[in-house]
Amino acid sequence: MAGIECTFCLNPEVHRNPKLCQHCQCWDNLHHMMSCSGPQLDRFIGYLCKIFDAKPPNSFVGIHFPCHVSLRQFEYRSVEDIVKTLDCLVCQTLVDGLQRLELKTRPSHIILWKVWPGEQHVKGEDMRKRQGFWTSNFLLTIYAVYADDDHEESGTIEPHFLELELSYTSGLHGLDDIKLWDRSLVSLQHIKDWLSYCKQHHRGICDRSLFSGDLPPGFRVIDISTMSVIEPQGSVEFVALSYQWATATAYEDRNVMLLRDDNDISKRRAPKYLSESCLPEVIWDSIKFCQDIGQRYLWVDRLCVYQDDDDKDRLRQVQIDAMDAIYSLATLTLVACANGVGVGLPGVSGRARSNFKNNEWLHISTPQYPGLCFGGPRLYESFADQSSWNTRGWTFQERAMSRRRVFFGHSHCLLSCCHNDWEESFKYDLANDTQRRNNPSDVSSLSDISRRTAKGEERDYNYGEYQKALRAYTARSLGHASDVFNAFAGVNNILMERLKTTSIFGLPRIHFLHGLLWYRRRPPSSYPEGEIPKAIPSWSWASGFGAITDAPGHHSTLGNLVRFWYSENGIVQGVVEATSWFDQSPITVRYDLSVGDELKRFYENTRRHIAKWRPSEPNVWETCPHNPLEAINHRYIMEESKALAEQIPGCLVFNTTEAPVRVTINRYHTLNAESPIDLLEQAAVDRGESLGKPRVFDIVSDDGVKIGYTHPEAFPENHKLPSAPGEFFRCHAIVIGASEKHRKDDAPPITYRGRVLKGGSLWSLHVMLVDKNDNLSTRLGLGMIYTPSWEKLNPTWKTIFLV
Repeated sequence: MAGIECTFCLNPEVHRNPKLCQHCQCWDNLHHMMSCSGPQLDRFIGYLCKIFDAKPPNSFVGIHFPCHVSLRQFEYRSVEDIVKTLDCLVCQTLVDGLQRLELKTRPSHIILWKVWPGEQHVKGEDMRKRQGFWTSNFLLTIYAVYADDDHEESGTIEPHFLELELSYTSGLHGLDDIKLWDRSLVSLQHIKDWLSYCKQHHRGICDRSLFSGDLPPGFRVIDISTMSVIEPQGSVEFVALSYQWATATAYEDRNVMLLRDDNDISKRRAPKYLSESCLPEVIWDSIKFCQDIGQRYLWVDRLCVYQDDDDKDRLRQVQIDAMDAIYSLATLTLVACANGVGVGLPGVSGRARSNFKNNEWLHISTPQYPGLCFGGPRLYESFADQSSWNTRGWTFQERAMSRRRVFFGHSHCLLSCCHNDWEESFKYDLANDTQRRNNPSDVSSLSDISRRTAKGEERDYNYGEYQKALRAYTARSLGHASDVFNAFAGVNNILMERLKTTSIFGLPRIHFLHGLLWYRRRPPSSYPEGEIPKAIPSWSWASGFGAITDAPGHHSTLGNLVRFWYSENGIVQGVVEATSWFDQSPITVRYDLSVGDELKRFYENTRRHIAKWRPSEPNVWETCPHNPLEAINHRYIMEESKALAEQIPGCLVFNTTEAPVRVTINRYHTLNAESPIDLLEQAAVDRGESLGKPRVFDIVSDDGVKIGYTHPEAFPENHKLPSAPGEFFRCHAIVIGASEKHRKDDAPPITYRGRVLKGGSLWSLHVMLVDKNDNLSTRLGLGMIYTPSWEKLNPTWKTIFLV
């Protein structure tokens, strides 16, 4: 609209529309209603955000907008006068709109401010000539005024939007019709246009294989044409559904699922096996939606994967292990993210939407900024990221693996592919969708696996990507404890493929030491049913629930002072990993080096990876009981130790230094409530979840001297470590690695054998607190001890069996 002169402002008396009252003649000029009506955007946006209790749109972040806009700039209209105006298109539509808003009481006045364009269709001549027929969807900013004693500005106002369809007979002039915009149902045509466009123009991105796997044997789908469950012959195009089991239906008798029972097998293949009366609402809505957009096959877990508890034939597990293949090979994933039990997919045929309250402002564009939409990335935050669906463990990989997704909220649909995002109700110019989302909101929560992989950015994958994905997953909740690995299997498969390694109980083999350095930042929002599988060892993050994070430090400054050995299927093998200290990667690992040569390589690697490395005087490594030379001499374990470990599946066996210690709560650093450290924790706070009470412990010697500390961890109630200040608990500390510990310039000096250690940094030992029962040790927590302090404990070399 920029550059178009408003003829109404120049001469408001020229044109008269008989369908409008005197007061509403301004509606006859669309340009005037969008650009000239009320305060300008740059003066009003702060006020708009304030009254809607929302942050400024992303497009305006960093720009200051004044929030003080006088209501005197607006024109008040009496609701009583509007109701009496029967022969005006606009007034009667406003009356109907007030009824749609379902206000608690009738306001005395209303304020109208601008209409905001949505999708636009121009028929006839070029719009610049202002000819042809124009019809469009708009949002009208409207405020309900509840005046006190007939003084409008002393009353209260409530902001709302009315959704309108406007038709003009001659370009920007000649209002022919106005009615409330019916958004009760999904715009199927928009979705089909988007899907068709994506398949045609994003083929190299959105149809690119995310990994090398195929669909699993025994793969099943719902054949919508026959309403039966089948095993397709050959490759078929199918749609997948992502939803929550707990909220799938409001009816107890709609619980049909796939079982191994012979009668069930024969029934599911029969035509018309499935019907609305036996299916949860969300599944029935998905079937209807697939019919509407012309898709024949639908995959739903409860109908396409065996749900029996007994899985001796592993037919169920085969499907679970292939979730990455199923969701990444689906042409489209339907995401049921509307909160509530039995709400289904709002907006599909037969299930009209019922909630539009105040979500629409995120989607408005402006004449001053043509083509600009306030919503964009914030659409995720408006209903997808904040939904209960997004808190579930299973939905993490379902969202991450899918190449195309349709998010169904209560009042909107969001269309998302590996290239970009669109909002269903406001039609974007698909032909001009060249601007890719470089930083979509799900990057922080999901590592944006499918989008980055589809764009060929595998080279950027490193251990940090694994960390982000794991932190996001463990912050979610599960219904059954036994699913702790299953719900992460798909994401884990792709991440391990990108890292060119395999995992051991969820820890990347090539970054095994770094994987051990986890601790639980906060407890889960709810604990799942059942128990964690007994085979999961205490050193794996999957041994409990709650959001985890890694110990501070970067991989390049992390030194491996331990050679880990792992027991699996009765065989004990060394864990070959890449580190900056002992370079044991499969390409460069050498077994023919002397101890002196390997020690020399250790120092060379350390200096190369750590530019600021300066050995302190005296050299603490030469006298530390767990120094690199001693670590090299203790790499290998005895045959009798291997024999014992072979009998304990999942056991880590290694040689390290061990010392008895006491731990007690640190009175100053244990927090009553942690502050959010990232977007994931902030989202949890926004949902009303508690971050828990992480505890920090002092590690002290038998004579009461503090020699280290633990990382702040949220322990379960039955944990062995003390829960009250002043209590002490005896356990053992074992060294698992080391890293450069940066110290502030004003930090107290550290002395070693009577001499002050100089320099801005100091090497510290990563220690694991363990509880010992005969020969077996279990993890209690994670901490750090300064290298000089370790000697004071008189540690000894031991063979540890960590279970």
